[in-house]
Amino acid sequence: LPVERVGEEIYRMLTIGSPPVRVALAPSYFFDWWLPSSLPKRWVDAAFRSRLGLKLLPRKKS
Repeated sequence: LPVERVGEEIYRMLTIGSPPVRVALAPSYFFDWWLPSSLPKRWVDAAFRSRLGLKLLPRKKS
């Protein structure tokens, strides 16, 4: 993606009133945008977490 497009999109997200939780700047609509947006957010987060080798922090007991 062109750097100008990424910069414009970041500026737009920072200046609108209530930005979306996630914004995908993707060249492939189906695999990079439609599929992740149709899955539950926790599933997508878990997929990224596993690809990056991250682990969940334990929940604090109240």
